[in-house]
Amino acid sequence: VVEIKAHVAGQSMADDAVKPFKPPCKADAFDALGLHPEVAKDLTKFLRRAAFDSQSYASLIRPMPLPGPQDWLSRFPTEPESFEKWESRVERNEVVVGKNTIYIMPIGEFSGQTTLEERRKGKKTEVTDPFLAELLEYAKIFFSGLPIKMLPRIPVESLNATTRIYEVARGVKREQLQTKEIFLFLHHMLPKDAYCVLAITMLDLYPDRRWNFVFGQASTRDRIGVFSFARNHPDFFIADKAVSLDKLSEVSVLVKQLMTWRSFNILTHEITHMFGLEHCVYFSCLMNGRNHEAESDRSGSFLCPICLHKLQHAIGFDFVARYEDMLAFYNSRLAPSDDLTEEDRYGKCYNWLRRALALIKECQN
Repeated sequence: VVEIKAHVAGQSMADDAVKPFKPPCKADAFDALGLHPEVAKDLTKFLRRAAFDSQSYASLIRPMPLPGPQDWLSRFPTEPESFEKWESRVERNEVVVGKNTIYIMPIGEFSGQTTLEERRKGKKTEVTDPFLAELLEYAKIFFSGLPIKMLPRIPVESLNATTRIYEVARGVKREQLQTKEIFLFLHHMLPKDAYCVLAITMLDLYPDRRWNFVFGQASTRDRIGVFSFARNHPDFFIADKAVSLDKLSEVSVLVKQLMTWRSFNILTHEITHMFGLEHCVYFSCLMNGRNHEAESDRSGSFLCPICLHKLQHAIGFDFVARYEDMLAFYNSRLAPSDDLTEEDRYGKCYNWLRRALALIKECQN
C-alpha cells in the first residue's frame, strides 16, 4: 500500500474551523535549533546569529508571518518540529551507502529526453532539455554530496492515469493528472540504490475530486513523490495557450527566470520532505507550507537555521562550500542589468548568499 501525503495544495472543499496559528516564541525557536556540542563551532555560530542576532536576523532570516485566510496554516494546522524531535523519529529514512541516490523522472513532454522504451532498447539517458538540465544542476548543489540522476522520460499514456479537464481560471481549462496512478507506477520503479524517486511534469496535478490541484505530493515512507511545474509557466492561466517549455524562448529573461526560480523551489521543497522534514512554522523558510503562488513566492529559496541544521545532519554536506556553490550558480545567471528589480529573483538570491557568506566569515574569525 502506498501511503500518500500531500504537502502543497489548493483545496476546494469547505474547511473546518481551525485554531488560529500562534508562532513559536523566540525561546522555543532557539531550543528547536538542537545545537549539541558535537555540532561544528562555525555552523553553531552561524545558525544562532542568522536566526537571533538582530542585525543578521533582519537581513537573512525573516519571522514567520501571520497567515492570511487562504494561507496554508489557516487551513492546515501544523505543529512545530524541533531538531531533536525530527532526529528521534523512527520512520525517518536515513541516508546510507548504497541507497543514497536521488532520482528524478520526467513525465510527459520534455524536449528530446530519452523515453523508458528507448532506454530499454539501449539508448543512453541524457539530459537534453535545457530546463531539466538547469534543475538538475541546482539540485546537485542544494543536496550537495548526494548523487542525483535523471531517469528516462515516461509518456503520460504509459501511466494509465485518470485525467480530468478542470477550469483553473475563468474561461481557462487545463488537463490534470490524478496522482494515485503515478504513485503506483513509481512504487514499482524504485531503483535499488535510490534514496528517493521524484517524478516531475508540466501537467497539472490533483489527488482526488475534492481538491483543485496540488503543486506536489509525496510519500516519505515509500520514498516517492510527484510534483508539477505547470502553474509556474507564464501561459498557464491564459486561454488557448499551450503550456510548453519550447515557448520559453519567446518570453523575456526575467519571465523565464521567474518560472525557473519557482521550479527550483518546488523541486527542493519536495525533495527535502523526503529527509523527514515537515513544514516549518518557526521562520519564513523554503519548507513553509504553501497553498497558493503568492505564499510560495514569499517562502523563498533558502532553509531557515532549524531546517538547514536538519538537512545538513541528514546529508553531512559542508554548509560553507554549499553556499559558495550556490553563489557561483546564481552569479553565472544574473540578468543583464545594473539595477536589482523586484522581479529579479536570481539577483535577490545572489545578494542573500553574499550576506550569508559574509556572516559565516565573521563567525569563523
